[in-house]
Amino acid sequence: MRMRLSIKLLLFFLIFCSIAEAQEGWVVRNSGTNEDLTDVIMVSQNVGWAVGGSRDTPYKGIILNTKDGGASWEKQKEITNSFLRGLHFINDQIGWAVGYQGLVLKTVDGGSSWTAQSSGASEQFFAVFFLNEDLGWAVGTRALIVHTTDGGDTWVEQPNPYTGTRKKFRSVQFVDSQTGWVVGHDRVILKTTDGGNSWGTQFYERYDEDLRKIVFLDSQIGWAIGERGIILKTTSGGNSWTHQNSRTDEDLWGGVFVNQNVGWAVGDNGVVIRTTNGGTNWLSQKNSDNALLNAVYFIDENHGLAVGDGGTIISTTSGGVHGDDVPQNNPPEIISQSAMDALEGQVFTYTAHAVDPDGDAIHYTFQDIPSWALVSDSVLSGTVPLGYPSFSFRV
Repeated sequence: MRMRLSIKLLLFFLIFCSIAEAQEGWVVRNSGTNEDLTDVIMVSQNVGWAVGGSRDTPYKGIILNTKDGGASWEKQKEITNSFLRGLHFINDQIGWAVGYQGLVLKTVDGGSSWTAQSSGASEQFFAVFFLNEDLGWAVGTRALIVHTTDGGDTWVEQPNPYTGTRKKFRSVQFVDSQTGWVVGHDRVILKTTDGGNSWGTQFYERYDEDLRKIVFLDSQIGWAIGERGIILKTTSGGNSWTHQNSRTDEDLWGGVFVNQNVGWAVGDNGVVIRTTNGGTNWLSQKNSDNALLNAVYFIDENHGLAVGDGGTIISTTSGGVHGDDVPQNNPPEIISQSAMDALEGQVFTYTAHAVDPDGDAIHYTFQDIPSWALVSDSVLSGTVPLGYPSFSFRV
């Protein structure tokens, strides 16, 4: 009679993640300034801009430009009497920067020249977003929202439930000409479905803390990121929001997603966290600079920039992943595998699906396999000899 074998699998995990030794992770760059940098954007893997300046009087603003993915930076403009806080480009030529005292600057030549636009406001602007060459919004202190339909030549204030209050609106984004969101003080999230003519409160937690960044991929899927490590996610256009575990208590100041799965957030003490499964899991990334990071931007899953206080700029061409990044306290796991039994004289085959803590599939190998077994393309197989009561192997 043939015996059913007792097979033991030792989850040793010799991990061969798709991480090349040459990957550097985040690299500290020389910005050429000691001023605080508050926002950053990329329009290609090579071309990007950063803004910032001096927060203290006398205010000063600066605009920096890179043409080599952040390796080197050139100062495009320096202004007085205003600190620049927000930045947005719609292509490699046309962009806007906003700051204190209602300042709006526009370029139509890639930043070679910048022209002041009259916003009609005296408040501090924190963020600006343009959907195209004509439609744009800017937000700031005293719950200010302003809107333009002519590329910034004229701006009109859009009332909201908090107009004139102490609330600071920190971030704004639209996914089409009608649908947009604003976030800010007391963890408030506002939404409009008519281009900003009316705004309604979607989320509100009365804490003396801010949501700093709103990121939407489409009309349904988005994230709100803020102080004390808060990350909220919606898959219903904001009708409901779910708290995600960021695994940090640091204040988060910026965030970005390149698709439904892959995103980053940055904040105090140089913290950088990344997710590859839509925020279900967030893992920290190595950053040798512990300056406060105000903003992060990725043009794809690999090429990104982050900026912060004291002129800090870090860049990556590997999604922030370092060559020796292997989580020590959150090991990989096998989430499915083939049957673990066989009969003497029959062919035994073993395959598995293994994932890292982010949920990404990883490659694995075998050790201590029986002499009669063969390995090909991560499959262990062979005909079990008679009189072989049990065996084990390691993955």
